[in-house]
Amino acid sequence: MKIFLKELKEGKTDFSYTLEDKESEELFKDSEIKRVNLNSSGWIQRKGLDYIFYLHVIGSGTLICARCLDEFQFFFNEDYTYNIFLGKDPSISKKEYNISDRDVASIYVENYELNVLPLIKEIVLLTIPMKPLCKDNCKGLCPVCGANRNNKNCGHETKETYSPFTYLLKRIEKKE
Repeated sequence: MKIFLKELKEGKTDFSYTLEDKESEELFKDSEIKRVNLNSSGWIQRKGLDYIFYLHVIGSGTLICARCLDEFQFFFNEDYTYNIFLGKDPSISKKEYNISDRDVASIYVENYELNVLPLIKEIVLLTIPMKPLCKDNCKGLCPVCGANRNNKNCGHETKETYSPFTYLLKRIEKKE
């Protein structure tokens, strides 16, 4: 989906967009989220050569749980506001610039053509947790037999829990 800034009239212009299945596959083919269904809507406001772009993205996709490796449905509902500037991004040049919060939500457009799909992808990817879990109390896989502890109790008990500080704690206990 592309918005041609030159064609926009002064004031606010609303839009909405539904990502088709084929677009979704192509857009998210290199990410961990699959089968993304989403709708986006928003507005773009033009005042002279100044543009403000508001984008709302709502939908769902399939992720793999980091503990039990089962697929689960992940829902997102996010909105972002961007300032659009015409011209090249100054951070690309070799000069150093002070980066502020305003710069983080800025888009630089060189030819009056705003491609919305990369922004949608960015928003969806930012919503994915670093360690996606199917549920907060996911029991994960049994370290002995590999069974999914959410589905069945295999009977194996693991008394010792792994901690990166376990080795240090044992050394301290030996010295005392």
